[in-house]
Amino acid sequence: MPLQTFLAVLAATAGFLAGLFFAVGIARLGPLDIKRMASSGWGGFGRNLAYALATQRGEYLAGSTLLVLCFLLQVWSALMPASVQPAFLHSTGFAAAILIALAAILLVTATVLRSWVVRTTKSSIDALVSQTPNAL
Repeated sequence: MPLQTFLAVLAATAGFLAGLFFAVGIARLGPLDIKRMASSGWGGFGRNLAYALATQRGEYLAGSTLLVLCFLLQVWSALMPASVQPAFLHSTGFAAAILIALAAILLVTATVLRSWVVRTTKSSIDALVSQTPNAL
């Protein structure tokens, strides 16, 4: 393996691991944690702050999922032999169309994931707040 390929795989692997830590860290920030952060002894529960954190959680999870996928693709491309040349990618126009379609699919999937995480996190926060006396 040439040094350039080795370093590219090493860099992509480090990026993949960083993306995993990023994803796991924000995934562990659950509704109960958000509720605690948005509550204070003197001001009560701040729904706007809790909802902002829930939205940020959804955006981070969607973004870190794309980041992990990106680094996996980089490792795969660096380890792929140069002799592998799929016939359907020989046409530049067709290859560009496939890239645009895949990018659109990734964007829609990430947007749906983000919306789902935000919605479920906000409803979990609301349920926790309704179960707690004085909303604290």
